[in-house]
Amino acid sequence: MEGILPEKESEVGEEVRSMVGVQMKLAKIRKELEDMRTNIETAKDEVKGLWNTAAALRADLEKEKADLTALKDKVHHATVSVSSLQEELRKTARELSVVQQRTEAAKMPVELQQATQETQRAKAKARSACDEVTKASEEADRAKADVNIVQLKQEAVSREILAVKASEEIAVASANALQEYKEEGEIDPQADRRSDKSMMVPLEDYDALNKRAKEAEDRAKKRVMEAVEKIKEAKEGEVRSLDKLHQLTKQIDERREALREAHEKSITAQENKLTMENELRKRRAKHGQHYTAGDADLAIPDVCLLNGACSFDAAGSSASHTQGGDLGRADTIAATAAAEPKARKSFFPRSIAAMFMNRKKTHSK
Repeated sequence: MEGILPEKESEVGEEVRSMVGVQMKLAKIRKELEDMRTNIETAKDEVKGLWNTAAALRADLEKEKADLTALKDKVHHATVSVSSLQEELRKTARELSVVQQRTEAAKMPVELQQATQETQRAKAKARSACDEVTKASEEADRAKADVNIVQLKQEAVSREILAVKASEEIAVASANALQEYKEEGEIDPQADRRSDKSMMVPLEDYDALNKRAKEAEDRAKKRVMEAVEKIKEAKEGEVRSLDKLHQLTKQIDERREALREAHEKSITAQENKLTMENELRKRRAKHGQHYTAGDADLAIPDVCLLNGACSFDAAGSSASHTQGGDLGRADTIAATAAAEPKARKSFFPRSIAAMFMNRKKTHSK
């Protein structure tokens, strides 16, 4: 009996120590589980903040898309105006070539040749201004490509947010597994006392789950930081693109103004040329030098640059030019004399004037 009692006491002592060890481990597990829950809540708050930032960035992107659409419309109107102006310049070039040929055939005075050269120089300046407008349009296209790159970066940030959400779900699943393990340990503590081997396997699983949860948390934090950095980079790229678009718009306005001035110089040179032709006709008529039928064919046509139909309307311009070409020498002189006192119409059409007014209103806002 005395030998049996010490053995029972030793067994009871071992069981008590085992229970104490299990309770300490469970307390440690509870503490780690609470820490993990706190970290998960923090990660959720960070993801919510990231979602709010992404929503704000999407709103900004929609606004920039609307601005880009307006800029596309303005560029389209400018392109149409440039094409109309190029058509007018081609017509003027053809008329100038005819004038030059007939001038050489009729042996015009030196003053008329100088006026022709001045007209050619003005035409060259107008062509140079057209080339500059074309280059500005190409630069605007490159700026639009930069805006598309910003949009692609926004999509990449959205994918990163989805990855962070997936990592959060993995961490939550790991925490749930730990919670189930804790509940099993509290419900059936006798099973842990029966076998040391059955108790070691769950602890290894716990270590593995704990390691996976920490790794998932680290990955989630890292991806959140990377997503925030990418959002900052996308915002900076967007600001640079907007600055570049503003500069390009300013350059297009300046080059369009230069083109208008060059065309006005061309019109002035043509007016001087027509004045010299009228003076030459008056001198010939005064000295009795009348044109024959062959000379009438060599007479210089009245170029339609002072007529109101010489606007960007191609149909009206063609009709006026055809009527002017069919006039005889006397009708041409009369039409030129009647056209001289009239005020010139505006160089640009109403659509371009409206576009300038809209741009001024936008800058004033």
